[in-house]
Amino acid sequence: TGQRQLRTVKLAVVVQRYGADISGGAELHARYVAEHLSRHVEVEVLTTCAADYISWRNELTPGTDVVNGVTVHRFPVRQERDPVDFGRRSNRVFEQRHSIRDELTWLDSEGPTTPALVAHLPAELFRAVAGGAAVDWGLLAAIVSGDAALIAAAGAAFYLGLRRYESGNRIGARI
Repeated sequence: TGQRQLRTVKLAVVVQRYGADISGGAELHARYVAEHLSRHVEVEVLTTCAADYISWRNELTPGTDVVNGVTVHRFPVRQERDPVDFGRRSNRVFEQRHSIRDELTWLDSEGPTTPALVAHLPAELFRAVAGGAAVDWGLLAAIVSGDAALIAAAGAAFYLGLRRYESGNRIGARI
């Protein structure tokens, strides 16, 4: 027949906090991207239950919700940030001679850490493959913007006019 059959495009936007009432650079940008793209493709957001970036306290209910027409999956943060401990570790990493271990413990104390969100990713990919979906693992790309990541199959991104991220390039889209 000569017509190209388009596959359903699915995107996951991963960001530390998400919601209509949540402000912040990466958070607001992620929401604008998710809401805009949801008019053209299937978009889901993966985020934490935190509403506050200082404490990372679990204030929002874990599970699935819909925000402005976008499906949002919320996962609990493993532990709140202890501001005294974080301040002490920040001082060590930024002001003193320190080790890689010091940097890693600083990252862990900064938060948010959500093992359930990380565990969700391989499970979703596994279900897609087991369900017969074609996944081109060689083209799986992560497009990073600030602290947010837009994860998409680059083959599917082609249909949207997106280019793979390369250092110094801007992400472009025709939608």
